Amino acid sequence: MPTTYCTAISLKRKLKNAQEALMSAEGAFVELDTRVSVELHELWVQQEKLALENRATDPKSMDIFEVQLEKGIYLLG
Repeated sequence: MPTTYCTAISLKRKLKNAQEALMSAEGAFVELDTRVSVELHELWVQQEKLALENRATDPKSMDIFEVQLEKGIYLLG
């Protein structure tokens, strides 16, 4: 039984961490939504719907969810 108890404690801790991460991510998305234009937001929604609709037949459609960052200049202080 100690193993079951330890597993339950571990799962409870993981659930708490996941819930905290979700709250943080939701806040970031709300902030992002308030900073972009309505047109850009609508474009993203359309791209998301299309990707999810086509994911079974065209896995490359899911590439829109990849983070795309421009490389910046790294300056040493």
